[in-house]
Amino acid sequence: RPARISRPIILQTSLQILDQTTVDDFMVKSVAELLGTSSMAIYRYFPSRDALLGAVADELCRTFHAPRAAATWQDTVTRWLWALERHADRHPAMLYVLSLNGRVSREWVRLTIPITNLMVERAGLRDKQLTIAMYLFGVTAFSILRAIADIRATHAGHLLPRIADVTTDDREVQVLRQTRLRALGKREAIEALIEQYVAGVELLRRRAEGRTRRCAAPARHARRA
Repeated sequence: RPARISRPIILQTSLQILDQTTVDDFMVKSVAELLGTSSMAIYRYFPSRDALLGAVADELCRTFHAPRAAATWQDTVTRWLWALERHADRHPAMLYVLSLNGRVSREWVRLTIPITNLMVERAGLRDKQLTIAMYLFGVTAFSILRAIADIRATHAGHLLPRIADVTTDDREVQVLRQTRLRALGKREAIEALIEQYVAGVELLRRRAEGRTRRCAAPARHARRA
């Protein structure tokens, strides 16, 4: 008898495969074989490989468990990004499916709405400052995913060329030896990214407060006149 399949079963099987292989090597045929069915049966639920990968991206976002809010917006953002790191560690393909073909998963956008609200309600950002803060948040989140992938590849020896293949200049060799990614720990890299984001938002807040004070000063002078 043909294997009984469903959309959730196909997605779960696809995630199992992607946890052990790369997106480039992912095939609908592999999903079908693991489920004991045919590729055509999979295509009844997902019209193409990209459609299946897009659904996997949405599923990864839906299964992400955001942490509880902390006492400050800084700690809340920090907790959220570390939770993302743990989720991405369990699902190495997350970086590659979230921005499939240059399009960010709609579930990712929905997932980050609480962070947008946090920037408004607790960090006090509005308008352009809010837009910049959320752009930087997305960059930081994807940089964390990228760091996980890069450090994994670097420690496996797949990413960095030998210094001798890059330069023979003694001074450049010494500089490159001081900046070897192989010596960078994952926690150090992610801590630096999070700290950079928090510092960036605090700078945006100071700029917004400065504009508010400058706008309020002429109003006070006008009332006195």
